[in-house]
Amino acid sequence: MTTAPQPAMGAGQVGRKEGSSRGLTLLAGALAILAGAVVIIVPAVASVAMALLVGWVLVFASGVLLVDAISRDGASRMALRALLAVATLAAGIYLIAARSRGRSP
Repeated sequence: MTTAPQPAMGAGQVGRKEGSSRGLTLLAGALAILAGAVVIIVPAVASVAMALLVGWVLVFASGVLLVDAISRDGASRMALRALLAVATLAAGIYLIAARSRGRSP
């Protein structure tokens, strides 16, 4: 008993046009242009938002680094990775706290 060959993954979608994805791409482009205009007009707000974004990324990255430190073999590697996680967490908290108080880092 044999089966018919299956088409390659995604082969049926090559010629198909998606109207909804084009609309979403157009919307994303319009929002990016609008955000760029806001950044040019009010750069102080953009710098605060960017500092908060980077701060939160550092806080979440420190969690990933801590999990990586725990999964490492060897005490010295684990200690260095944990130290890196703590330093990353401290930098993230500093960026978040400094911008929340209105100070620039």
